[in-house]
Amino acid sequence: TKEPRTKEPIPPSLYRQLFTHAAESMVVTDSHGTILAANQAFCALNGYRADEVQGRNISILHSARHGKQFYEHIWHNLHSGGCWQGNIRYKRKDGSEYPAWLSINSVRSPGSSATYYFVSIRETTELRRRERQIAFLAYYDLLTRLPNRSSLHRDLPRAIAANRASGCMLGVFSLDLDNFKLINDVFGHEQGDALLVQVAERLRGLVRSGDVLYRLGGDEFLYLLQNASTEAAIYLMAGRLLAALKEPFFLGERKIFINASIGVSSFPLDGEDGLKLLRNADLSMHRAKAEGRNRFVIFSQGIHAAQKHRFSTESGIRAGLQNGEFLVHYQPKVHIESGKTAALEALLRWQKDGNPVRPDLFIPVAEESSLIDDLCLFVMESVCSFLTKLKERDLAVPISVNISPHQFHNLDFVDLTEDLLKRHGTEPGLFEFEITERTAMQDAEHTLRILHELRQLGIALSIDDFGSGYSSLGYLSKMPVQTLKIDKQFIDDMEDNDGIVGAIIALCKQMQINVVAEGVEQASQLTRLAQMGCNEVQGYLFCRPEPEEVIVEYLQARGVYRPG
Repeated sequence: TKEPRTKEPIPPSLYRQLFTHAAESMVVTDSHGTILAANQAFCALNGYRADEVQGRNISILHSARHGKQFYEHIWHNLHSGGCWQGNIRYKRKDGSEYPAWLSINSVRSPGSSATYYFVSIRETTELRRRERQIAFLAYYDLLTRLPNRSSLHRDLPRAIAANRASGCMLGVFSLDLDNFKLINDVFGHEQGDALLVQVAERLRGLVRSGDVLYRLGGDEFLYLLQNASTEAAIYLMAGRLLAALKEPFFLGERKIFINASIGVSSFPLDGEDGLKLLRNADLSMHRAKAEGRNRFVIFSQGIHAAQKHRFSTESGIRAGLQNGEFLVHYQPKVHIESGKTAALEALLRWQKDGNPVRPDLFIPVAEESSLIDDLCLFVMESVCSFLTKLKERDLAVPISVNISPHQFHNLDFVDLTEDLLKRHGTEPGLFEFEITERTAMQDAEHTLRILHELRQLGIALSIDDFGSGYSSLGYLSKMPVQTLKIDKQFIDDMEDNDGIVGAIIALCKQMQINVVAEGVEQASQLTRLAQMGCNEVQGYLFCRPEPEEVIVEYLQARGVYRPG
């Protein structure tokens, strides 16, 4: 068996080397605090040579930041417990101060009652800097140096309490830049950030003592107006915020104009707690955007009721899609000369709990929430299925589907349409898309590209509500459309609009485009349209929008128009 190895004692010289060359500042004192030894790190940190501190009391490091009681507390802990540690502010030889973490432990000499103190000093300047940076990032926006959302949620309850105590009003302004995404898309995010910094600086110039401007993220800011004496003062500040953005901004030598939509709520009129005030200011800001942007809206209960209705409708649409509450009705487009049905228009209907919901009440909500994509897809699927049924009965006629601006501008719209037609085996020539004149002219270049791609698939195209917008005839001549629909407002008052309707029909004939008049309800309207040379009409004079089974009977009774 091997004999156990004897442990060799560590030579004192090694301890001395470890102490002398340690990276951490260390010093040994006697029981009165007189320095007996100091290592190289201590000398480098404090600016002393070793021979300058030996024999001097460690109090040479004391700064005026701590009073007599602070040091008495340290000595009390050392005498009673033998150790102490904590934050301290020390002073170097040149008089400069630094924060440090001080750790002191008492050590008794073997075979002696003498007490020594082993002191380690770790400078915390960098640590404190990082802590301050972390704290800054937690409560401030790095780009604009403005307080952030966390600061707002910390500050708002205090602001409410202060204004409650003073009996004053607190104004909450939710400010969102209009069309800021376009700035990023056109000039890049770097330039967009530069613009945000300029906006923050300009708005900061309006901040009074006690008021606070926050950047909540993106292009969204919030302003707290303290101690407002009247509603008029809040109203005035909203106007000043808008006016501050009227002057141009500069990105290099490029002049940029930008507007904002502002929603305003106030304590105590619009809420007693922060969450309600923020929600109401945000609701008002969205109302400002809906009303055309570049304005401010003061919160009212009507806004809350409208938002509640919007939320209820949006939830109802989602549930309705799942529960089969939506259906498609069809309205014939009648060929004037033959009296037969030339085409059908698909129109979405909603039966909620057995009661019809008007399209003008739910379609705008669907468009705002992007649910319009799901509704459009539902209509397209329904039309494909109905076309299959009509083809089996030899009653197939083209069916048009209204496409929303949101759907039309989806990047995958053409691919989605092509896939749909292939899955159902639908003949593309029996499928027609109607887009409004306003949709077509939102981005004319994009419209031309998409329309040409749809025509390559064989899909017919129609411009709806023609005459209600501001079409460029130059672009219209380039669009591969087969049909124009005259807006109902012109048909309703044929006597006053006779010249306009005649001009549209003449234009269509010149361009060899089929023309449909919608909203025809009187025989006199039909007679006049026939005299003008209108091709087709659509309206209650012939048939209201009806479900599939009624339309099948209508087609069987009236016949289907087959051109040529």
